[in-house]
Amino acid sequence: MGDDCSVEGKVLFNHAINIIGYGTEDTDVGPTDYWLIQNSWGANWGENGYAKIARGQSICGLAESLFIPTTVYDPAIDKTRPFQRHLHKYQSTGARCLDGSEAGVYFSPGNGTSKTVLYFEGGGWCSGHTSDQVLQSCLDRSVTDLGTSLNWQLEGDYDYVFRADPDKDVFFADWNKFVIKYCDGGRHQSYLEEPVTFKDTKLYFRGHANTIAALEFVNKMLPLEITSDFVL
Repeated sequence: MGDDCSVEGKVLFNHAINIIGYGTEDTDVGPTDYWLIQNSWGANWGENGYAKIARGQSICGLAESLFIPTTVYDPAIDKTRPFQRHLHKYQSTGARCLDGSEAGVYFSPGNGTSKTVLYFEGGGWCSGHTSDQVLQSCLDRSVTDLGTSLNWQLEGDYDYVFRADPDKDVFFADWNKFVIKYCDGGRHQSYLEEPVTFKDTKLYFRGHANTIAALEFVNKMLPLEITSDFVL
């Protein structure tokens, strides 16, 4: 076999690799564009299982037989796609739960559809007859799932909103589904720039920032210009 992966001038396709990145590197012949590839032969191959192949030259037929992996949804096997947790970085969004942890959403992608439904999670308000009672209510909430994201699971169970069995969810079975988590104590609306200190504990009121961050995430995942139906 020749250096270009060919036998008698013909490239043989008998192995697959993953292209995981690209870049440009200075070499003896000047700047050279490359693909960063991952092989399946373990860390003893290449550079800990990785290698660089010159880009734009179709070495080993790299540009002649490309495949883009996709996830295939088969309702007979997977009744519904799980709701995956996505947290908002508070450094860039200002989104925080009552305790200061990152606010977020759960997202279940649809079956190739352009239809989207949003569900704003409920859970009451911080309440009381005096300011101290309201703050005590917020403090009590800040250690529950309605006030902190620290215990939110990587996958959420929202069968009580969207039925797991598409045969029973006649409206949104194949839709893109977002659950906007509620953890600010002010019904997704509160906003104070600085936290309130109560009983030596900082409480953050960032409902408005949480909502904006959630809607921006929705638009990032499924821009409105490609959305045919949108239910809030």
